[in-house]
Amino acid sequence: MVPGTDPSDTSAPCIPGQAESSAQRASVDASRTSRQLEDTVDAFQRRRLEGLQRVFLEFVTVEMVFHAKAVEVYSRACQTLGSYDPEQDLQDFQAKMWGVSGHFEARPLTDAALGLPASQSVHSTLGSQRREEEASGEDSAEETLLEDLQGQEQGPRN
Repeated sequence: MVPGTDPSDTSAPCIPGQAESSAQRASVDASRTSRQLEDTVDAFQRRRLEGLQRVFLEFVTVEMVFHAKAVEVYSRACQTLGSYDPEQDLQDFQAKMWGVSGHFEARPLTDAALGLPASQSVHSTLGSQRREEEASGEDSAEETLLEDLQGQEQGPRN
């Protein structure tokens, strides 16, 4: 047997055997590196998809909150429009515009437009009417105003 031709003989210098061994090691290293690269790409893709999921969940949640609030606003608007009385509004307008003497049933704008509770608008209306009466000196008008405002607190007229 010629020295270097037996692959199990490691003592003799064998160039073809070393080349095979080196090629096998390179192949194993390439396979390992390829698997590591695949794992890295998979991990990156997983993080990217989880990030996209998180962003879209936050977006959809914000949009749902926005639209829920919009539904609340539209519901209040629908209720306000449903209880709107054009005849009473016309009477209020005429009373304010033409200053009908002794007619203090005119509702303030905030009642209908903003949907404020009657107690809030009653106090502001009462204060403004008192200032007007003090300026004009009408004592009996305050009693009429108080009765009208108490009627507004009890509920809308139909």
